[in-house]
Amino acid sequence: MVILSLGTGDVKKGYPYEQARNWGQFQWLLPLFDIIMTGVAETVDYQMRQIYDATRTPQQYLRINTTLTDKNMLPIDKSSDENLQAIRRVGQQLAEDYSEELDAIVDLLLR
Repeated sequence: MVILSLGTGDVKKGYPYEQARNWGQFQWLLPLFDIIMTGVAETVDYQMRQIYDATRTPQQYLRINTTLTDKNMLPIDKSSDENLQAIRRVGQQLAEDYSEELDAIVDLLLR
């Protein structure tokens, strides 16, 4: 079995203590959602790597993801031409960064 896992980006955003220490439930809603979703994705990726390493086929699992920061975070639900072009550029850059790994996955699928 070959798995190619495509992520939507990990949010790596800091929450300084001085800023967050007095937050109430409402202020923690979005940060908590980001923390939970990133944790779930990282856990599943870790588990999949462990399974494929144990079966001695780590080359058959590939996770492609990017890190989202305040500078490159794009609203994925905004369908403006500008935003769609920016999302496309991120995808193209990821494809270039992982070109060797993607070629290896394609070779496995064509066997």
